Amino acid sequence: MTGRALAAAFLLLFSVSHKRGEVPPLPPRRVLNVSGTAKLEVRSFAAFGEPRSDDRGNLYFHAATRSYNNSALIGISRTDAQPKFLLLPDEFAKKTSFESFFVTPSGTVYLVAETHEQSRIVFEFDSDGELAHHTALNSPPDVSLGAVAAFEDGNFFASGYYGSKASPTLRGKPFVGIFDSSGTLIRELSNSRIATSANLGQSPTTAKPSELWSCLGDDGNLYFLASDQILVISESGGIVRRIKFPKPEKASATRLEVSGGLGAVWLEDDSGPNQTIRLQLETIDLSTGKATALYSPSEELGNNAVSFSRTEGFVFMRWQDGKVVLLTAALT
Repeated sequence: MTGRALAAAFLLLFSVSHKRGEVPPLPPRRVLNVSGTAKLEVRSFAAFGEPRSDDRGNLYFHAATRSYNNSALIGISRTDAQPKFLLLPDEFAKKTSFESFFVTPSGTVYLVAETHEQSRIVFEFDSDGELAHHTALNSPPDVSLGAVAAFEDGNFFASGYYGSKASPTLRGKPFVGIFDSSGTLIRELSNSRIATSANLGQSPTTAKPSELWSCLGDDGNLYFLASDQILVISESGGIVRRIKFPKPEKASATRLEVSGGLGAVWLEDDSGPNQTIRLQLETIDLSTGKATALYSPSEELGNNAVSFSRTEGFVFMRWQDGKVVLLTAALT
């Protein structure tokens, strides 16, 4: 089961259904151009997957070391010449492997690692990059967790799937739960419809729940990207609202950022030259659910959009002379 398939199954869990007429229209396409450039003193580096950012514009990456399982994170800012390394102590680094990470608007970083016993530990780093404490998530023994998000009250939202040891009616089905700050499961959001949903068609062992994307909004709610809609989830696990957005044909929504009541969705397809990935960026008014703009980055910006804020717009990253360059693209 791929991450996208799991996202689709996640929709079934919450019984989300929409009519075609409810999909808002796709806005006219605009070209996104460079509005500012900042060359940092930070040397170029390699990273796995997508970065995350905080409200201060700091960027965080899963460092591309020799092994993906290594949990080292890199943080960079526009004011520091040297990157910040967020590392686990040896006692944990040698006994765990990387699963995912999450960053709050205030700059707290949560790293999720898997132990040799296949349990999950959440490590919390403060805004200075220091390890504050860690929490073991006490999920059911037959559940494999991947994506974890943190609310401001200390609760965790975790998603995953029932593994091969689960009962036949649950095996491969999505699991979603709310855990308190001690790691205790206080609310499972799965419901009886999961047990009778259609066969997902692929082995649950191939699922990648860490591919599911969510971010914390200014209102304290979690914004969960699920295929062609955004689920707004409260700290107690309730769905506050659903925001369905249009997207170009064949495009897949891969990432979501929220700032100042505006959502920004990363849309990717393979329609570029020689089937290369083409990036489009859609902004959505979260109060009305209306898509306000659809952007295609200029050639100068490229495809590597790393963050978004309503005041600054999109930020793209590239390398120049072996150092990091950030390109700002203001909204138009």
